[in-house]
Amino acid sequence: MTSIFSFHRFLTTSESFDIRRWSADGLAYLSLDGDVKEELADNLPALKALFNLSQCQDAHVLYSITTIFVNLTNTYDIQKPDKEMAELAAYAKQHIPKEHPKVIKNDI
Repeated sequence: MTSIFSFHRFLTTSESFDIRRWSADGLAYLSLDGDVKEELADNLPALKALFNLSQCQDAHVLYSITTIFVNLTNTYDIQKPDKEMAELAAYAKQHIPKEHPKVIKNDI
């Protein structure tokens, strides 16, 4: 995972707001991947840098950081597939998406 280390380095060491902003954008996209989630969740300096960056008033940055934390915590709504639609899709020989094995189900 060389890209996550690059984003982490730019996020934690750069003085430039724009570089840290683009780093947060990249991490927002990469945090959809389960392996990246695990690495980022265990990376305390990166999480602190994201928190410090969230103190700005730029809505674009705040959206990126919010997206990262939503992806890390799996707090988005997961729709359960309708049983009848799944049967219809199977009958029509359509691809039915399956859950990724690393997805942790929230019991809310």
